[in-house]
Formats: sequence, structure tokens, C-alpha cells
Amino acid sequence: MRTVLALDVGNTQVKAGLYVAGHLAARLQTPTGRLLNAGQYEGQLRDRFSQWQTLDTCLIATVVRDTAEPLTAAVGAIWSVAPVVVTPRSNLAIEINVPHPEGVGIDRLIEASEAFRILGSGAVVGAFGSAITVDLITDAGTFCGGTILPGLRAGVRALHQMTSLLPEIEIETVAGVLGTDTVSCMRAGS
Repeated sequence: MRTVLALDVGNTQVKAGLYVAGHLAARLQTPTGRLLNAGQYEGQLRDRFSQWQTLDTCLIATVVRDTAEPLTAAVGAIWSVAPVVVTPRSNLAIEINVPHPEGVGIDRLIEASEAFRILGSGAVVGAFGSAITVDLITDAGTFCGGTILPGLRAGVRALHQMTSLLPEIEIETVAGVLGTDTVSCMRAGS
């Protein structure tokens, strides 16, 4: 049974999934800012995945500067495996048709690749995290680019910081699209 650890380092969360024979056996999710060095990554990984003594492959996809090296060291210390850091040059299921593929976040490329793999056709792929990304993949499996917007929290925070009277609010579900006061209007917009 093949054992694969997939690590996704985003701006807000580090997500890890351990797959045994293609099925998710365990996962870990922790805030990105809490793990800063190989020892901290190693501690988290050991705590969550200690029952798996062997690992066949580890994949790391990160959009956070200076995280691939400590994660690689942590995985190597636990399982003696050299992880593969996924880049735009990796074997994805799509063609990347932009002038500088290395300038596209690997998260966006993986999302587009997976959407194409699942659908078998073109798609507009949206992801909602620290940023909102929307990307185009053609019917031929070609990534053409997209757009990046502030995520919901970033947008609400910017409204508060860049205006005189708009308060800092928590994002909550609202009943309708029209607010009736400043806070409900802000929540309706987020």
C-alpha cells in the first residue's frame, strides 16, 4: 500500500493529508504563522502522523516564502524521504500558457489542473482564501491566467483601516443582500 503525504502551505493555513492506497487516512490543519522552523513542523507532523512509520512519497506545494526548506527537513527527519516540491515545471495535467509560469502561484496551477482532471473540460476555477483567485482553463487543458482579489477578511480589514468610520467586523452570514445599517451593509458585501 502506497503512502503519500501531501502538504499545502497557504497564507493562512498549513494543510497536510496522508493518503494510504489513494484514500485519505489522516489530516492536519494548523495556522501558517504558528509554524516557523523545521523543529516545529516536525513536532506537528509527528504528533498527527505518528502511527505511520513509513512514507513512500511526500509532495509540498507552498505559496509562503521560506517554508519548503524547513518542511523538507522535517519530513526527512521523520521518514527519511526527500519531498518533491511542486512547481510550475512539475508534471501537472495541464499546459501552462503564460509568459512567466514561475510567476503564477502553485496553488492556482494545482487547482486548475485538478479541475481539468475531474471535469475533462475547460472551466473557470475560483478559490476563496486569504485571496480570491479566479482562473481560466480551456477545453484543451490550457491554463490561460486569471485574476486575484482580496479575500473576504482582507477586504473587510481594508475597509476598516482605510476609512474613518467603518468598524472592524467579523464576517457572518446575513439574511439578505441589503443591509440596513453600516455593519449589516458591510456583512452583506462580504
